[in-house]
Order: sequence, then structure tokens, then C-alpha cells
Amino acid sequence: MPKLLGGTALLRLSLFMLMGFVKADLEDQPLVNALTFGVAVVLPMGTGLGLLHSRSKQKQRLALSKNNRRQKTLQTEILRLALAKAGRLTMVEVVSELAIALEQANSVLNSLAQQGLAELQVTESGVLVYAFYDIQHLSEKNAAQGILDA
Repeated sequence: MPKLLGGTALLRLSLFMLMGFVKADLEDQPLVNALTFGVAVVLPMGTGLGLLHSRSKQKQRLALSKNNRRQKTLQTEILRLALAKAGRLTMVEVVSELAIALEQANSVLNSLAQQGLAELQVTESGVLVYAFYDIQHLSEKNAAQGILDA
């Protein structure tokens, strides 16, 4: 909010100074006139625009961060669901259990597959199943050995 107020105030100041500069009866001193114009009009205008631009970039970063957190939360919920379903999930199970849209479920499941956490499989009747290899083999974790011990 301070950036919005500051940016708007500086732009208004710049406009006010521009109106005064246009109406002024200036003497024929181009260097002084240019310097005065730069300090009185261009500097506040540039700073005001910079503040407004910075505010919009900040809003975009916050929205992106919020979307990333939402995506991570859904991934976590899907992994928990996969634990409850023995490491195998269908799109219908994800949509119905988590009460999310089909497109959102599809996006998150495909993201998990791209990360190597799930593998897409197909049943004989054509149902797509996301298999979570690590979850399917969790029972073996107590028998794990060091990599060089085998």
C-alpha cells in the first residue's frame, strides 16, 4: 500500500510540476531549463513509475509463491492418499477424496510423474493408474543396507 500511495503522489507531483513548467515564462537558458525540468518533472515521474512497477512485480511474486505452496500441499495430500491406497491411485480417487477439480488433479499427478515419484500405468480396461514405487515398497525399508554393504 505505501508503494501505491507514494507512486501515485509522485506522479501527481510530477504532473503538477509539468503544468507549472509549461505555463512558466522561461528565459532563454536551455541548460538551466533542462536541469529544472529534469529535477522537477522527470525525477518524480521516474521514481513514481518505479514504485508502481515494483508494487506490481511484488504482487506477481506473491501470487506465484501462493500458487507454489498450494501445489506442494496438493502433492503432499496425494502422497498421503497413495499411502492409504497401497501406492496406487486413479484420477477418480484423487478427485473424490481431495475434492479438487479434475484439471487440478491431473496437473499435480502429472507433476509427480515428471518428478519420478509416480509412474503412469494402464489397466486392461484402459483405466489410468498412478503407481508410486517408493510407497509400494515401504515395507522393505527396515531391511535396507548401506550401498557399499551389498
